[in-house]
Order: sequence, then C-alpha cells, then structure tokens
Amino acid sequence: MNEVMLVDGYNIINNWDDLNKLKAESLAHARDRLIDIMSSFGSLKGIQVIIVFDGHLVKGGVRNSEIISGVEVIFSGEGETADAVIEKLMHQLPPSIKRVYVATSDWD
Repeated sequence: MNEVMLVDGYNIINNWDDLNKLKAESLAHARDRLIDIMSSFGSLKGIQVIIVFDGHLVKGGVRNSEIISGVEVIFSGEGETADAVIEKLMHQLPPSIKRVYVATSDWD
C-alpha cells in the first residue's frame, strides 16, 4: 500500500449523523462502527487506515496502539490531542507512501 488515510476518530463520530446518534447510546459502539466502516473502506480501496482517538483528557493515560480488523487504532496519551498525533504521524511516514488523506473537520 502506498496510500494512507489518517482519521480523527472522535471528530468524525461527532460530525457523522449515524455515528453521532449511535454515540448517544454507546461511545464504544460508535468507535467500533467507525473502525468497521474504515476497515471495509481501506480493504476496498487498498489504503492503509489509521484512526486516532483523543485520550488527552484521560488522567494518566498513555498512548496505546493496536490493529483491529486491519486498521491501526491509536488512543493518544494524556495531554496529547488526536490532531497532534496525526501531525506527528504524517512526518514519520516512510517515503514509499505516495498519498496521504486526512479525515477530520478540524482546521489543524
């Protein structure tokens, strides 16, 4: 894969009507649904997908990363926003990556 999509997870959940409604019932289910959708999208398009969820308000939280259904899922650490993680990731991508997409509604 030479394309990557970086997704600000909570930003997308809060701005996508179906996921925002699901979040009202269960934030965990909304996260799982976004991961499932992005897994299917990544497989269909042949794009590596990385979803970053804010953990900056979690007292004592440390950055955590795992692969779920082929999607890298990152929870940022205390004091670290998803935007900051996404920005760092962009600078760490290998030169073999030819195109990067960022899915967010933030201006950062």
